[in-house]
Amino acid sequence: MLRLTEIGSIGSTAGSAFSFEKIIPWILLFMGCSILVFWIIEIVKNRDFLKENSFRWKNEKNENMWFHVAAELTTAVLLLSAAIANWSENSVALPLTLFSAGLLFYASLNSLSWVFADKSRIKLSFPMITGILVSVFVLFCYLI
Repeated sequence: MLRLTEIGSIGSTAGSAFSFEKIIPWILLFMGCSILVFWIIEIVKNRDFLKENSFRWKNEKNENMWFHVAAELTTAVLLLSAAIANWSENSVALPLTLFSAGLLFYASLNSLSWVFADKSRIKLSFPMITGILVSVFVLFCYLI
């Protein structure tokens, strides 16, 4: 079976072959950094919750935010770890990439439901849709 990662090298001259495996770590790095930056900005913007008790950070429906934030930060760290594992050609690269892509898919889909719950957040759907597309692309590249 021909993998998508091998398609780029078909008919190419030696040394100039395009490989999806070369860009996937960069995609994982970008997505992991994007999630980290987003949450750092959100935490700094909403730092009033730190004045009393940091575990009281609630959203507009009075739901605790920390479990969601912890899940997204875990996703970001695993995406970054997968990028590093791919660059170092570590034996855990493939399972870590597939697992982190699955986490990205779930986090993006779950966050997309939050976006569509309030029409004023619709402009925030772009990062979530990007996360879904990226995770599907990564899974497709490695599973085909």
